[in-house]
Amino acid sequence: MGHSFKIILLVLLLSNLADAQAIKWAKDKIGSILADTASPEKVRIIAYPTIAYTPETRWEFGISALMVYHANKDTTNRLSEINAFTFITLERQYGFWLDHALYSDKNEWFFLGSLRWQSFPLRYYGIGPSTPNDYAAVVESNSLVIRERILKKIIPSVYGGLEFDYQRLGSVSFIPSEESDILPLPLGSEGGGNLGLGLGIVYDNRHNLLNVRQGFFGEFAYLRYNLFSESGRHFDKTSLDLRYYQTTF
Repeated sequence: MGHSFKIILLVLLLSNLADAQAIKWAKDKIGSILADTASPEKVRIIAYPTIAYTPETRWEFGISALMVYHANKDTTNRLSEINAFTFITLERQYGFWLDHALYSDKNEWFFLGSLRWQSFPLRYYGIGPSTPNDYAAVVESNSLVIRERILKKIIPSVYGGLEFDYQRLGSVSFIPSEESDILPLPLGSEGGGNLGLGLGIVYDNRHNLLNVRQGFFGEFAYLRYNLFSESGRHFDKTSLDLRYYQTTF
């Protein structure tokens, strides 16, 4: 769920549960943090509840928190942001997400990354076009994904450096449905992990990286996976990520 939608939802909830003065206070508080109008002398933190619904999760309930600051309390440094989110759903899915975009003094270093840990049971229907209409099993597992970039400024808004990507799937189990026998299991059904190391270059002129209003983000990266593994499952990944943001109202 996007941050803007969560904020709008929070304001709507407050409008039903509080008086007009409380609503105005909440809007001003959120606006001052995300618009970066509060005093740069202080680290700004806000936390708020979230709610969502999808067919896959049914109702989802969570808490999101945002912290923003300038390195050395200097507003000539770009805004650093840390966003945390935890959730639980009516389908017994839960998890914790952490995203960060951190700048050092004078914007010389840029640390951009994310962490995803979650237990997220999913329905398994099989492989290919001849799968049954009813699911064959529920797949339960714990997953961990860590992605980090350690980048040095080359020219303003352009950074280059090391990239790290770790993915781990564990505690995997296929629980048969009452209506069907388990179909042949896919490759990797027992879980496993991959570690990728490589190089990347990033162009980023966005102001609030985790709450973007406008700007451009571009990343080109090359990673080599399982370089030190004896399993022999080595592979490469080349990725290009281009994003353009523009306010519509």
